[in-house]
Amino acid sequence: MKANKTIITSLPLLKRNSILKIFQSILWVSCLFASPEHLGSLPDIILIITSLILLFILQRLVLIDIREMYIPRKLICQGILFGVMFNSLSFIFDGFNQGVLLLRSQLIGGIFAYVIMISIRNLSGRIFKKEALGLGDAYLAAMGGVWLGLEGINAALSLAFISAGLFALTARLIGTLKPLQAFPFGPFISGGIWGIWLLGQTWWLQSLEAIMGV
Repeated sequence: MKANKTIITSLPLLKRNSILKIFQSILWVSCLFASPEHLGSLPDIILIITSLILLFILQRLVLIDIREMYIPRKLICQGILFGVMFNSLSFIFDGFNQGVLLLRSQLIGGIFAYVIMISIRNLSGRIFKKEALGLGDAYLAAMGGVWLGLEGINAALSLAFISAGLFALTARLIGTLKPLQAFPFGPFISGGIWGIWLLGQTWWLQSLEAIMGV
């Protein structure tokens, strides 16, 4: 009887692992089709390498946040460094002026995202007596701003909050999430960053308008 119980209880885990592996494979393949709007005429091979590195960092952050509800600053610093390095290639392939514009957008995007997330964290703390966001979420958003620029991180955070809201609503309806119960927000931010990096903010905006019938 124990053996039967073990097999039965292990089936969901096996299915989850299989689904996770398939999902990860799809993500890695998607790097071949990444088309971030804010970048200029980078060679395809550099864009693919850049996408692979960004995806690797985001996946590590997501796994750590899900397991520990914690986002390590060291990994965030590495992500920011790589973001600045790769986006700085615009100086080589698109010229000095375009490189300056991109770098300015990076810096503004990173600072803007951090300030917005910290403001939400502080405001929620005053209203609910409990901070809705962790510092790691603010750092991750800032990293996303460095990779995507101002317009890109705005769109990415919008996707993150919408998807997190839908998740929380669904979890509350089926009874797996209690009122004001904390859950990791890093996966939603990471998903928003990757979604914008992969398809660009215009595609998401047009899709949202189509869904809403605008």
